[in-house]
Amino acid sequence: MFTSPDGWIHYPRPNKRATTRLFCFPGMGAYTSLYAHWPDFLPASMEVCIMQLPGRLPEPDIPTDAAFSMVIEAMAEAISQHQDLPFAFFGHCLGATLAYEVAQQLRRYNHHGPDQLFFACFSPPHMLYETLPFLQTASISSDIFFHVNYVKGQRNAPDLFELDAMLWQQYRYCPGEPFACPLTIFGAELDPYVSADQLAAWKTYTTGRFALQMFPGHHCFFYIDAQPLLDAIAGRFQPSLNGVEREPVRN
Repeated sequence: MFTSPDGWIHYPRPNKRATTRLFCFPGMGAYTSLYAHWPDFLPASMEVCIMQLPGRLPEPDIPTDAAFSMVIEAMAEAISQHQDLPFAFFGHCLGATLAYEVAQQLRRYNHHGPDQLFFACFSPPHMLYETLPFLQTASISSDIFFHVNYVKGQRNAPDLFELDAMLWQQYRYCPGEPFACPLTIFGAELDPYVSADQLAAWKTYTTGRFALQMFPGHHCFFYIDAQPLLDAIAGRFQPSLNGVEREPVRN
C-alpha cells in the first residue's frame, strides 16, 4: 500500500494504467484496511484511493483533534491534485457526509468535482440531526467493532470511535447547490439506524440521475462481503460509456 506524502490518501494498489478513480471515505471507527482488497473486485481500469481520517497510522498531516472544517479543506486539497482522470466518491455512514462536504469544497476551490457520487447507509446532511443521536448509543459502536478487522498497531477501537464522534459533533450543515452528476444511494434492509425513506431524501442533492439500491443485511453489510456492492458501483460508474459530463469548473 502506498500513502501520499501528506498522509491523506492511501492507495492499496497504485495503478498507472487506470482510467478512473474511486475515492473511498470510511465511516466511524473504520480503517483504510477495510477497503484494501477492493481492487481485487473492481475493474482493472479503476484505481482505489482511500481517505484517511485523523487518529489512524500513518497519521495525516494534521492534528488528531483537528476541527471538522480543517479536515474537509485538507482532503479537498489532496484530491484536487488528482484531476487528470474521471473520479467518483464512495462514502459509508458518516463518511457519506464527509464525502459530500469534500465535494462541495472542491467546488469552492473551483476544481472539478466527482463525476459520480455513491453514498451508503446514512441520511442526507439536512437530516443529520435526526440520526446523530445514534452516535451516543452502545449498539452502533458494538456493531462497528464486531465487523471491522482491526490492524495491528492501530489505535484501539473504543478510542478511535470516540475520536471520530468528537470530530463529527462539530459538523454544521450549510445548504449548497445540487450536484449535476449522478447520485446513487445504497442502503441495508435491516439497518436499524437509517430508513429507506431517509435515504430517498438524498434525491434533492442532484439534478442528474438518482438511484436508491437496497442490499440485504445490516448497517455494515459490505464489511464481510463487499462483492455485491462493488459490482453495483462498477456497473454504474462507467463515464466513458454512459456519457457522464464532468461537473463544470465555476469561474
